[in-house]
Amino acid sequence: MNNTTLGTTASTMRMLIYALTLTIATIAPSIASAEDVVLDYAFKRGVAYGNFNGDAAIDGEGNLYTYRWVYGIQDADPGPAEYLTGIDGKYTLMFRKFNAQGRFEWARMISTYDLNRNRLEKMLVSKNGDLYLSFELSEPVDLDPGLEEYSIGPNPGPDPNLIRQVSVLCKWNSSGEFVWAKKIDGTGFSSHADTQIDSLGNVYILSFFVGTLDFNPGPDTYEITAGGYAEIFLCKLNGQGEFEWVVLYDYYDYFT
Repeated sequence: MNNTTLGTTASTMRMLIYALTLTIATIAPSIASAEDVVLDYAFKRGVAYGNFNGDAAIDGEGNLYTYRWVYGIQDADPGPAEYLTGIDGKYTLMFRKFNAQGRFEWARMISTYDLNRNRLEKMLVSKNGDLYLSFELSEPVDLDPGLEEYSIGPNPGPDPNLIRQVSVLCKWNSSGEFVWAKKIDGTGFSSHADTQIDSLGNVYILSFFVGTLDFNPGPDTYEITAGGYAEIFLCKLNGQGEFEWVVLYDYYDYFT
């Protein structure tokens, strides 16, 4: 690893992260890009809602998956039937699946979600319809949309008054059922840049961090302390969310 300081402007780091994003997009192309005609059909049916804090992706069979933030009780089915979901008087994160003909399949929601403290950075869909959700969380969130609960968030830091955020990756199957959730955490701080998946279901997470992070989300540990003030990492997890490897890139020192 070359520890050459990258420069003195934040734009340098943004440019490097952008370049690395293009790199992992090349080595792990996402299946989420969709044909314009299918998305056009979906928008006309009211399936997707433009750029209202949401996104859409298509799997290998042409099924469409969407998410958006909704307030109160919503009818998730744009067809003649009714499927009510949501919580009265609260924001929830709603996910929906439609088949290749645009017919409603299911809706799931994440209810313990504070828009001011947590962000869903990206939704990816594999060829077989598995959903990969990449979050930045500053508090525990229940990522199991079913009857069970799986809350995950940052570890307590040395300063209880300091709000920390952690990179969390969650996987659901094509039926919208929770499979697993993993986090990259420690005593430091990380900020999401990009996430991609490959054809085998391996996940690549690009971010930068300060302090010390444990890159192994399993029972073992793989701790690294950032050089200087911040360092960029590319981490690979397999389809079961198990740690494979992490690579560090030149760090940016804000104080030089």
